[in-house]
Amino acid sequence: MAFICQQHRKKYENLGDQDLINYWFHWMQGSETPYQNKEWKNALPFVGGAFDLATMLIKRNPDAPLILNLMSLSAIYASNILHHMDREEESDQVILYTQELLLEEKPATLNDSKYFKTLCDESAHNDFVKSHLNMHLYQREYISESLH
Repeated sequence: MAFICQQHRKKYENLGDQDLINYWFHWMQGSETPYQNKEWKNALPFVGGAFDLATMLIKRNPDAPLILNLMSLSAIYASNILHHMDREEESDQVILYTQELLLEEKPATLNDSKYFKTLCDESAHNDFVKSHLNMHLYQREYISESLH
């Protein structure tokens, strides 16, 4: 799954870690207003781009706690937006891809289990985002149907 086109991806892949981190924060900040206004289509490019930057960063620095935070936050946030756009399969793919990436990169620290567990626990997503980004995450909504 990729949100940044190939042409722009090459540009960002050549940047240093600090530049990517700065773009990540800038894009996540840019998503805040459209997200709070429930303008999902306008929020997704910002968050999707941040997700791609986090993917680049984690492949370079799989053990860095900051990078693990950025990866998890952007995955949760992107998945949430896709859910609100009724793009459930892609929403799930973002989380699954991130879990696979964390397992594949095998961070040397035990912190990865915290991030992996958070990704698996949808009820923990809001608290995780709130504690790191100081923003409210609109909870995912499901239609409950009774069996009888």
